[in-house]
Amino acid sequence: MPKIIGIIGFKGGVGKTSSAVHLAGHLAERGTTIAVDGDDRNRSMMTWASAGKLPFQVMSLMEALSSRDADFLVVDVRGGLPDVELFDLARSCDLLLLPANPEMMSLDGMRRTFDVLTDEEERTGQPWRAKMAALLTMVRPGTPDKPNRKLVEAQAALSALSIPMLESTVRASEAFKDASKEGVLVRDVKGSHLAATCWEDYGSVTRECLSLMGVKA
Repeated sequence: MPKIIGIIGFKGGVGKTSSAVHLAGHLAERGTTIAVDGDDRNRSMMTWASAGKLPFQVMSLMEALSSRDADFLVVDVRGGLPDVELFDLARSCDLLLLPANPEMMSLDGMRRTFDVLTDEEERTGQPWRAKMAALLTMVRPGTPDKPNRKLVEAQAALSALSIPMLESTVRASEAFKDASKEGVLVRDVKGSHLAATCWEDYGSVTRECLSLMGVKA
């Protein structure tokens, strides 16, 4: 059976689709990978893949249900998924990744998603907390002398709420928008001095995700 990563969040615009695409891109270097576009309203990942330049298949949720020929599935769902669908996804996944940017509204959306899942965990005994991890995206780089204040505050807030988080973060860059427009991975964006670094950000994220799933990175 494939290892399944669900990308979830209460609100949109926090880097869910970018995270799904680039996790799938890195995982495709390790085995057969299918990215699942579970957003039946926007189909953002389908649009990203329409140029045929991504190194993995993108399927709808219904198509993926009939496919067993994969080592990894990366499932991107719409923001604000109804609770019952969120619980179904949580039961199916090996890892639930909760992206958010270091802004209060975004972090509050992550907290609400986390709370819904942990409340259901306490009610049913499902071990969901152990397979959840927050990912901070759209992070403005700081310096050793002047760390990014919003990032530090966001990490402290998540820690105070006992929300597990990845050590890796993903920087803010227009290269991700360019990648989406061109239908490619960020590593293939030409003319951006940050493209390779942005790609490696998701390399670090992927290695942490594999470790959390018990897969040798």
